[in-house]
Amino acid sequence: MAVLENIESGRKADLSISQLLNIARGLGVPVSMLLAPIASPEAELDLPNLSGQFDGMTAAEFDCWLSATPLSSYRPRLAAERGDIDVLNSLRELGTLRRELERLEVVLGVQSASGDPDFAGSNDEVRERIGRLTQEVGRVAELLASAGISGGSVGAS
Repeated sequence: MAVLENIESGRKADLSISQLLNIARGLGVPVSMLLAPIASPEAELDLPNLSGQFDGMTAAEFDCWLSATPLSSYRPRLAAERGDIDVLNSLRELGTLRRELERLEVVLGVQSASGDPDFAGSNDEVRERIGRLTQEVGRVAELLASAGISGGSVGAS
């Protein structure tokens, strides 16, 4: 990749966001690994031209801030940022719930198609779990909708 060669040789110092994302994706690493000393999580962030709001932020805090990771050491300073992080976390939760719902529907289909009578009780448990997950997906989707975010239909992936 020509961009990488130019960066490594020192001919290119600045990157566009798209170039940074393409490099991270091509290398199969999170963007934070290219920007911060993640191997030393307590090391302070050392990137040029950042505002003073980043002063004292550690590599671990930067990674959490960048990914809006819940329960991290990073604490948002503004209510709007907290709200945005809550929305992102709700979208992540919705995705996780939908994937689990799809997985259970496959399990139920396979077990039902097998005709094995030993699965009869298990099928009832899976159906109950699907029902609970469907309700939870609906609850999270409604929460997002109340924030003006379209979470799609309950069964959508």
